[in-house]
Amino acid sequence: MHIIAAISGVLVVLFVLLDAFETVILPRRVNRRLRLTNLFFVIAWTPYRKFAKALKRQSSRDTVLAYFGPAMILVLLVCWAGGILIGFALMHWGLGSHIRQASGSRSLPSDLYFSGTTFFTLGLGDLVPVTAAERALTVAEAGVGLGFLAIVISYIPVLYQSFSQREVFVNRLTILTGCPPTPGAILSRYALYSPSELRALLDDWQIWTAELMDSMQSFPVLSHYRSQHTGQSWLTALTAILDTSALICHDPESIFEEGRPSAQLAFTLAAHASRDICSVLGFKVPPGIEERPDGTHHEHLLGWLTQRGLDENALSSALESIDLFRQKYESFIVAMSEGLLSPVPAFCPICQPEPHFVM
Repeated sequence: MHIIAAISGVLVVLFVLLDAFETVILPRRVNRRLRLTNLFFVIAWTPYRKFAKALKRQSSRDTVLAYFGPAMILVLLVCWAGGILIGFALMHWGLGSHIRQASGSRSLPSDLYFSGTTFFTLGLGDLVPVTAAERALTVAEAGVGLGFLAIVISYIPVLYQSFSQREVFVNRLTILTGCPPTPGAILSRYALYSPSELRALLDDWQIWTAELMDSMQSFPVLSHYRSQHTGQSWLTALTAILDTSALICHDPESIFEEGRPSAQLAFTLAAHASRDICSVLGFKVPPGIEERPDGTHHEHLLGWLTQRGLDENALSSALESIDLFRQKYESFIVAMSEGLLSPVPAFCPICQPEPHFVM
């Protein structure tokens, strides 16, 4: 029995340390599904999502959802610490609990208490290891405890730095184009009044999309970190990039000519990011293209292109090309929107957003 407990303790500690290493330190995506972090977030998110979805007001829902990401990080850190503490306690108990104490009794609760004081380096001195094996195990646990605290201290600031960098672009886009950003608002304010700025905007989109993809692959929990204002999010910004780039690539207006190569690059990168992020978050993608809850508004898209004076064949070809582009990302956007309860605007180039700007 003691041998089984000791082996179980070793496996628990190794499993927790591996999960913490892959989550915090390893700078690449881990495809293995059997992970403590993944299991933890799936179990916690499913009932939390149902509770938030039952709320009628979008503002109340966003407020409730905003607590999930930060709170789960703290709970996850507690679970990691608890797993390591219990694992070492099992190893102490498996070695025979050779610990000198005032009462003289030896039990698993005493080993748990000793493991806790060692892990958090309290050094109370009321329990003292006797054998060489117990002393070596105590030193090892104290070292793991110091390393764990260092990980916690470094992990949270890095997480919030990535979140802050992401939100700078989201806030900038919202302030300049309204909330939520739509292709019509973006192109009207950038392309129609200052076409020379369009290419610079598209270049900025490429940089932000690459940074978003990297941060989401390294820290998937950031997907649950909500923006400060209702109606804006990293998902609405990514959707605006995809919608606007797709429209620029197929709009025959001459003012878009210079920006089309950059729009093609921005679209390719954003479409790739939507697929990768959706896969990292583990959301099921519906087969084929899915419409957003607000619709595509084909009549507005038709009106947008009709203003260019296209003949019927050219107009039909442009609409078909835009639909083909939408098929490359629409299902992933819908899956993430439903999975995260983060609504995205309709593909509606003519509709302008309400006069709602972040001040």
